[in-house]
Amino acid sequence: MRTLNAAAILCSVAVAFSATASSGTISKETYKSEKDRISADYKSGKEMCDKLTGNPKDICVAKVKGSKDVAETELDAQMNPGPKADYEVLIARAEADYSVAREQCDAREGDARDQCQRAARQALDSAKADAKVELSHETD
Repeated sequence: MRTLNAAAILCSVAVAFSATASSGTISKETYKSEKDRISADYKSGKEMCDKLTGNPKDICVAKVKGSKDVAETELDAQMNPGPKADYEVLIARAEADYSVAREQCDAREGDARDQCQRAARQALDSAKADAKVELSHETD
């Protein structure tokens, strides 16, 4: 039940973080207030993770940190939009997903863990390659 509650909380934190993903430039005041909100959301998400133990806690922390990193990158992309900023957002998402996947792999043992880690690495490499292709299409 704890894991289910933590998952529900993480979903709400992720939604809150993704609220910064609208298009267009923003004012410096809005940027600062959004940065502060992201930081506060991260702290509250981390506090929820602190109630867990072991690998579920590690997964929770990876999700919260990844959401924070993505939200900050999206906010920076709003402040300075362009193909490079879009690329950075895709990379941040890929790295956040990879971090969570690596933690999930830690719950496995032996060959299953190795296969899981290889699959996570392949997904990261694929996402990075896709981001490069997307960047090259946007700059053409």
